[in-house]
Amino acid sequence: MGTGRVSGGTMRKQRKGLPIQWLIAGAIVVCVLAMLSIVMVQGYRGGTAALVAAANDSARQLAMVLNERARRLTLPAQSVIRVLAHDRIATAGNLEERLAQLPALAETLNSNPMLSAVYIGYDNGEFLLLRPLKSGTPRIAAAPDDAIYLLQSVAFDERGSLRGRWLFLGEDLQMVGERSTPDYWFDPRQRPWYQEAEEPGRVVMTDPYVFFTTGEVGVSLAVRSHAGSAVIGMDAAVDDLAAEMRDLRLTSSTELAIVDAEVGVIAYPDPDRLIRGEGAGFRLASLEELGVAPLLELQHWSSDSSPTPFSVNGEIWYGLNLPLRGFEQTDARILIAIPAWELLREAQALLRHQIVWAAGLVLAVLMLGWVLGLRLGRSIRQLAGWVEALADFRFSATPPMRSYVREVNELQLATSHMLRAITHFQAITSCLSHEMQLERMLPVVLEHLVKAVDGEGGVVYLCDEENDLLELAAVYGDERYRKRFTLSESLPGEVYAALDAVRERYPGFELLPLHDRKSTLLGVLAIKRAEQTDANVQPYLQRFLQSLSGTLAVAIETRQLFEQQQALLEAIIKVLAHAVDAKSPYTGGHCERVPELAEMLLQQAATVSSGPLRDYQP
Repeated sequence: MGTGRVSGGTMRKQRKGLPIQWLIAGAIVVCVLAMLSIVMVQGYRGGTAALVAAANDSARQLAMVLNERARRLTLPAQSVIRVLAHDRIATAGNLEERLAQLPALAETLNSNPMLSAVYIGYDNGEFLLLRPLKSGTPRIAAAPDDAIYLLQSVAFDERGSLRGRWLFLGEDLQMVGERSTPDYWFDPRQRPWYQEAEEPGRVVMTDPYVFFTTGEVGVSLAVRSHAGSAVIGMDAAVDDLAAEMRDLRLTSSTELAIVDAEVGVIAYPDPDRLIRGEGAGFRLASLEELGVAPLLELQHWSSDSSPTPFSVNGEIWYGLNLPLRGFEQTDARILIAIPAWELLREAQALLRHQIVWAAGLVLAVLMLGWVLGLRLGRSIRQLAGWVEALADFRFSATPPMRSYVREVNELQLATSHMLRAITHFQAITSCLSHEMQLERMLPVVLEHLVKAVDGEGGVVYLCDEENDLLELAAVYGDERYRKRFTLSESLPGEVYAALDAVRERYPGFELLPLHDRKSTLLGVLAIKRAEQTDANVQPYLQRFLQSLSGTLAVAIETRQLFEQQQALLEAIIKVLAHAVDAKSPYTGGHCERVPELAEMLLQQAATVSSGPLRDYQP
């Protein structure tokens, strides 16, 4: 009994799921977040790649600078030392003769600031070294303030013994002081630079080492004189490489070093960490002793084409291991380790900036999605409320306003069609239950039936078995229909074959026979389809009309039976009236005159315009 109410209440209770505005806003935000994530990731990767490429270019530029500085350190010295191989100082037999050649050595030092010392070792064990006392290098103990050069000499004295002397010379190469060095003894013939210079005119270069006198790191170049009795050598300090490395570091925490696997660390931005004591002398620190973990990781790498990321103690670094070609006779390498947190600082800052903008954009899009969701949700909620009212059998509820969303409008239109069909069904049911006259019932039912299926018109033919005719009974629409069909001409056999004449007459119509419960043909229902009717809908429409045509056939049969019953009653009454009239000649014709008088009274009452009968309508 309460099915409609229960279903409506159930629908109201089962309101589960998310509101449409949340779904739309969430979908928009998810799409925007996905798009922004892709853009930011690609942007960060592109920025990272660009920064790494820039770091690669800068690191290779640094390597080129260091290589160029190393060449500038050795190539000019090689040219000068080849010239000195022809100098007479190589054949000077005593200190006085050698002092006479000092201007050439001093000029060599002055014209090549990178040279730390020029010296000559003789085959008889004598030795001569001229060193400028530079402000940037450690001063020799007990050196006078006006001393410009230090001359270290090991030569035979009058007694034939080797004697060591340290002489301090002024700018004019005149002695301004002397330091007593009774224990100073130096045999050049035991030094690698002397031993390697075997062939006259061929310049040799030692591995980098720590100069004993000054504590500087450098290399020695040597060449045997063309006279063959002495070897001329030069010390070239590589401290400038360390200065270059300090100035050209890519970031503040970048680690740089020039390393030779056999010699040790040749150059490092902090030179104080390079020197290690060893007995009475010094040596270069190894990379392990330097204790820089990223450089330790790089020392076993081969030459890399681009910075390669690696991890040290949980931190990411980018490393390069490049050859140092300035020292041709060594296997020195340039190790460069750049911390990722500094190298990618700009990319990370850009990413953070993009995240801030993305958050702002997401908020803006969220608000936009919320507003759009509200607008769309309003129309959907109105439509849902309308459908809920229909479910509660409130068919007079006001439909919602037209929406901006096509699907909502289509759903509203389909629901309106359904409501219109229900309304027409109600009208058909009401007419069938209240209207007893067949000639007044058929036009109303046909009209509502045509409108329920969105047809353009329709017609009902009823079967007249006595005359073998299909008589026109009801029409809806502007179509002009044939008044009748003769069954004897168009019904030679089966009942359905008789419908061919009607079907041929009215193409584009849904033609349905009307049968009573005994399968007797009562008539024909024909409904003209709308031109825009979809071909896929026609089978469903035809089945729907067949189910309705059965109801109409039953109603027609009922009305016909009622009319037959009425005719039977009237016939019985007439028989009785005639029997009564025939019994008395005085009352003869009374039963016929009374209905005529009653009809005349009704007609007269209908013409009254005032009084109690003014509103009467027969």
